[in-house]
Amino acid sequence: GDDRGDGLSELTAWKTVARVNAAAFQPGDRILFERGGEWRESLQASSSGEAGKPVVYRAYGKGAKPKFWGSVVLDNSAFTLDQGTTYKITTTFGVDRHCGIAVDHVLMKWIGFADNAGRMAAMRSKPGSAIVDDGYPSVHPDHSVIYINTGGSDPRTDGKIYTACVRDNVIHSSYKNYVTFQDLVVDETAILEMGFGVRIDGGKGVRLERCEAYRVGAAHFAFVDGDASEPNVGDQLYAAYAMRNQPSIQCSAFFSRLSANVEWIDCVAKHLELNDDGATYRVLTALGTGKVLAKNMTCTGHGGGAMYFADSAKVTVKGGVFENCNVEQWSGGLVFDGVTFTGSSWMNVWSKD
Repeated sequence: GDDRGDGLSELTAWKTVARVNAAAFQPGDRILFERGGEWRESLQASSSGEAGKPVVYRAYGKGAKPKFWGSVVLDNSAFTLDQGTTYKITTTFGVDRHCGIAVDHVLMKWIGFADNAGRMAAMRSKPGSAIVDDGYPSVHPDHSVIYINTGGSDPRTDGKIYTACVRDNVIHSSYKNYVTFQDLVVDETAILEMGFGVRIDGGKGVRLERCEAYRVGAAHFAFVDGDASEPNVGDQLYAAYAMRNQPSIQCSAFFSRLSANVEWIDCVAKHLELNDDGATYRVLTALGTGKVLAKNMTCTGHGGGAMYFADSAKVTVKGGVFENCNVEQWSGGLVFDGVTFTGSSWMNVWSKD
C-alpha cells in the first residue's frame, strides 16, 4: 500500500492504519483490510454511520483475518545477560511497568506491586516471568529496562520472538453511532487494568461481528456506556488468554459498564487460565445500570471462567455452556434460562430478584 494513494482500489490501497484513522467517512462507506495483513497500530473509528447505512470496517481477500497488534517486537540482539537465567534489554521508548511480555506469543507471568527490589527478586526466582523497570515513581518516557527470566533460553540466539505489550484499545470506537467491525483480530494488549482489546465507548447501533481477541489485560471485548435506546451487539466473537497473576481479577472476556445496552450472541471464551492463587478470570461482567443479554455463550478450556454482576445491571443469560464457572451476583434482575454448568461450578447470590 501507499498512503499517498486514494485508497479506492487494491492498486491504490493505503498502507497504514494511521491513514485510515485520519480520514472522515460517510454513512455506508466500507474500509477493507487485506486478509493476511498485520499492523502494529490501533484502529480508531473516525465517523458515524446511519441506521441501515453503517460505516463498516472489515476484511477482504483470502486467508487469515487481518490482525492488529498491541505489542512491539523486541530486538533479540539487544538483550544482555543479567544473572543466572535472567536477561535484560533497554528499550528506546517508554514501556508501562504494568505491561505484559510475551515469548513466541505466550505471555510471561507478571510480577506484582512490590517495590523494585522485591519485584526483581521475585522475577529472578520464577522462570517464565518478567518485569519492566520504567523508573517509577519518576518515570522516564524515553526508555525502560525489561527483565525476563527465560529459565535458561538465551534470547540472543534462540530464535524466539519477544514482544512487549504497549497499546490498548487496539480497536476503538468513541461515541460513534452505527459502526460495524467484521472479521478483525486483536492480539497482545496485556497491560494491567488497561489492555482492552476491542473497546466501544458510548454510541448506539455498534456491531462487532466474527472478531477475535487474544492475550489482553482488562477485557477482550468491552462496551462502556451507550445510548440505551438501541443495543450494541457482539456477534460470534472469540476471546482467549489473558494476563496472569493480576492482583485482582480485572480481566473479562466480555465486559459492559455504566448504561451500556449490550447483546452478546453466540460468543466463545476459552483458556481463561487460573491465577497462581486459584482465582479464575471472568467470562462475563456487567457493572452499572445497563441491560445485558448473553445468548448461547460458551466458556470452556483450562480454568473455566467467572461471571460477575453488580450495581443494578439487568442481565439475562439464555442458553450456553460454562465449564468450571463461578457466578457472583450483586445486582437484581438476573435471569438464567436454559444454561448448562459443568465441572466445578457454583453460584453466589447476594441480592434479591
